[in-house]
Amino acid sequence: MAIRLDNLKQSTTEVNSLENGYLYKDIDLDLSFDRYAKKELYSKSEPNDLSELQDGSAILNSVKNILTTTPGQKLLNPTIGLDLRSYLFESVSNTISYFIGLDIYNSLGVQEPRVNLNEITIEGIPDENLYRIAIGFSIPNLDIYNLSLNATLNKEGYVVV
Repeated sequence: MAIRLDNLKQSTTEVNSLENGYLYKDIDLDLSFDRYAKKELYSKSEPNDLSELQDGSAILNSVKNILTTTPGQKLLNPTIGLDLRSYLFESVSNTISYFIGLDIYNSLGVQEPRVNLNEITIEGIPDENLYRIAIGFSIPNLDIYNLSLNATLNKEGYVVV
């Protein structure tokens, strides 16, 4: 009995990215103030204000975007994001910490299937009216393990540390 595997071929986009040394790619939206490499008036350098993120950095950027976006905020993809802003005006307690962790656990793995969540630690600090959130995850497709993302949830919103 023969098994056909020709339907598992990689797409041309995947082949091109693997030949260039990366699998995932994203745009870094933190614009640089050094728009040109040379500051002369008639320099021949190209603008470099948009840089790219590849592989692990691109996925980490995606996780940060999901955590800081509210569902409905992106018009073309209204289901993306977590509603962490709904917890901003709640009193700091263990119950609210549990529900924040549950929301992150249930939503992040579904919205970003390239990551595996290892642990979520949420520490409520009532005196400062904030939560410290630590998310441990791994990216098995890239053999990247034990990544962590630390942030705070306070009156400013979700702020990555």
